[in-house]
Amino acid sequence: CYFDLQGVPTALFTHKIGKKPLCIGDELLVQISREAVKTKAPTVTGNLNLTGRYAVLTHGNTRIGVSSKIPKKERDAYKLQAYQNDRFGIIVRTNAKEAPFEAVVKEIEDLKKEYERLTSNAMSRVCFSCLKSAPPSYITDLKNVYMDGMEEILVNDAEIYEKICSYFKKEMPENLELVHF
Repeated sequence: CYFDLQGVPTALFTHKIGKKPLCIGDELLVQISREAVKTKAPTVTGNLNLTGRYAVLTHGNTRIGVSSKIPKKERDAYKLQAYQNDRFGIIVRTNAKEAPFEAVVKEIEDLKKEYERLTSNAMSRVCFSCLKSAPPSYITDLKNVYMDGMEEILVNDAEIYEKICSYFKKEMPENLELVHF
């Protein structure tokens, strides 16, 4: 793996050996930022991102921001200063434009709980443990697509259909009736 040393100041160390920024034997929490391709090793970062439908929680960047694609009047309504802290930041995504403010805040709370759970679990896990894995690309694509005007989602694979239904039941129950086998 390749780890860019610029990410060291914000890295979450689970086991620190020396006084230097990064020493042999140090253990830290990382996220894969680029998968391995042919002969290139994967790239990892200490700046963790937890992505939701409406928001992204960012470790390593503690700023609170709102997508510039959301009209200024609506952007100004997002007063999220209660989430300002020195450990993580929040970015409200363009998808939040059509969502109720309460749904965005609930998702931010869920992302915050997930962040707390991951950072807490990391401290007691052995080195090279996987704390969280990315969902399949088709779930990520569904998370990022605008559902307004969507009439139907047809799936021709039973296993994928079950996974999509499970995702919709948990994350978007209001759109579950769009999914058909």
